[in-house]
Amino acid sequence: MAAFLVLALTGAPSHAATILIDKTFAGNANDTGHDWKAWHTNASSGATKDLSTGTIATGEGNWVTFAFMNTGTVDLSGATSFTATFNIDEWYIDDRNSVNGYKNLGANGYFLGIVSGGNATTDGQNYRSQDYAFGHILGRQQGLGSVQHRVFENNLADNNDQWATSAGTLPSPASVDDGFSISMTLNNDDTWSMTSTGLDVNINTSGSLNYWTYNDFVSGGVGLLNSAQNRDGGANKDITWTISRATLTAATASTVVPEPSVFGPMMALGALMLLLRRRRG
Repeated sequence: MAAFLVLALTGAPSHAATILIDKTFAGNANDTGHDWKAWHTNASSGATKDLSTGTIATGEGNWVTFAFMNTGTVDLSGATSFTATFNIDEWYIDDRNSVNGYKNLGANGYFLGIVSGGNATTDGQNYRSQDYAFGHILGRQQGLGSVQHRVFENNLADNNDQWATSAGTLPSPASVDDGFSISMTLNNDDTWSMTSTGLDVNINTSGSLNYWTYNDFVSGGVGLLNSAQNRDGGANKDITWTISRATLTAATASTVVPEPSVFGPMMALGALMLLLRRRRG
């Protein structure tokens, strides 16, 4: 009965969300969490990267990679789940003559996701070079193959094991150009989910982790990564995009007091009276 009384007065466990990273790239003074940086490999003519606006242009080189990433990682060891959200204001790729209008994307493509481990803040390390990575890829298969529109998982330690599943029907380049948002959640039961808004064919999918566990991922520092790789260098072959905001929120188990009601106090009072009556007897 005492246990019943405590439950009636204090409520049941729930999950509270904590904002760990909240970056608005257009000069917001109220950013939360670690700062961001921009890096590139194989710099090319016309390439630019501007953290103050969140805009990157890869230029006209071949196999050029540009990225935004956190300068530090966050500890998610106590979280029961976490969610990353990326808001892209505009995205444009030159030369839409072939491969479904995404000709210039390299095999590593355009990535929005979460990374973990020793390379999570290392310049020049894309998602395939991270200890653990999870996110969305819009890109090319090796060579000049078909376009990937996929949910992606990577484990560097186990021979760079990779897994990907379709994120649904390929969105049109026009809907990508206009901007979109993608959210992805990882849960401590080793499941995931991903959704999008702003595309003509939005993502709404979920599944289970394949090459690592949730505990593996949160055992190292966690950060966010947004990158793109160019392909088929030459005049007017660049990829340009602007990210406006990126957030990372984590849920932790907590105990909350229930909303006041007549029924709750009456149950607690009744339990207390019954307990006192038994003691008198």
